[in-house]
Formats: sequence, structure tokens, C-alpha cells
Amino acid sequence: RIQGHGNVDSLKADVPSLDTHFGGHGTFQIGEDDLWLNNFSLYDALGNGARMEGALIHDNFEDWNFDASIVETPAPLLLMDLPKQNNDVAFGQLVVGGSLDLFYWNGNLDIRGDLAAFEGTDLHLALLTEETAGQLGLESLTPTDRYILTAIWDKHESQKDSFVLQFDGFARDCKNDGMLISKAQFYKSIRRFLSMGIILKLGGERSCSYTFVK
Repeated sequence: RIQGHGNVDSLKADVPSLDTHFGGHGTFQIGEDDLWLNNFSLYDALGNGARMEGALIHDNFEDWNFDASIVETPAPLLLMDLPKQNNDVAFGQLVVGGSLDLFYWNGNLDIRGDLAAFEGTDLHLALLTEETAGQLGLESLTPTDRYILTAIWDKHESQKDSFVLQFDGFARDCKNDGMLISKAQFYKSIRRFLSMGIILKLGGERSCSYTFVK
């Protein structure tokens, strides 16, 4: 049985599912099947840090799990840095701040808490997957097109006759969901949806009224 305390000079945890890693250093207390972290500093891949408390839990020094809590991040942390892959639901960078709980096991990271996206976030959500888009004959849509189309459908599909679609309101809703859409990308996607016969503009050229093509 091992007991005592010590100091970690350098600790690194790779998270393949988010394509990033976290490091840390600080003091710890050794128990029978865990190591408690006290006054521990956590760092993201860019070197931004936050104070953390938690435990490394193990089974005979195998099958390590990591549970930790951060009350508040003094600087935003890089949480995700995924490159684009075929059929990915999400990719890009996600930079967050706030309070959170981290649960790490077997290369997976479960994150819970009260978080907000910060500058540096470039998150792409393709809720209409590439596979589904292909089945619907929409394989020419980019991941951002698919995100915008999904967001429009979720918000307006219940409106039987028509709906109003304007950039400012749409971009604000997307930002609240952690997605940044430029005006150029928004109107580029709308023109593509019109040309593909997915939506139809109602009224004159300056009209903001649309309907889904049945």
C-alpha cells in the first residue's frame, strides 16, 4: 500500500476525440487507488492556464480515469481543434471560458458546466451529414451550407406558408449556438439553396420572404 504526497512537474493528457491535449503541474496526495490534485494548474495546448482540483483514479495503476473541476477560467481554454473529416458532425476550433467539470477516461473527455465561446472559436456544425446530403441529392453542399440549411429548417419548417430570413437575426441565433456565420457565407448559401430549388423567394428581388419547395 502506497500513501504520501508529492509534486507533479509535468503532466500531459492527449484527447484524440478533440484532437488536442492538456497539461498541468502541482501538488498531489496519494491514496490507495487515487491521486488527489491540490492547488493544481491545468494548461491547454496554447499554454492558457486555470486552477483545478480533482483526482486521478486507477485500478492497480492501470485503467486511469481523471475527474476534475475548474470553478472559473481566468483565460479562455482551447477545448477542441478538430480538422475537417468526411461525415464529421463538428470540426474546427472551440475556445471556451467559465466553470466546468472534466471526466477523462480511455482517450475520451466528457465536459459539463457553464461555458461560453470566446474569440478564436471557429466551430463548424454540419448537422445535415455528408452521407444524408448525398442521399437527398445535396452532395454539392459544403459543411457550412448544411449547417445553415439545418438551422433554417429547424426554425421555420413549422411555418406552412412563408418565413422571413434576414442575416442579422440569423447570425445572432447562430452565435448564441456557438457558430459564427459571415454575411458573405450566409447569402452565398441562400443563393445556392435557391438555385437548387430547395427554397423559393416570395415577392420581389428585395423581399426577405421565402418558403420551402414541397
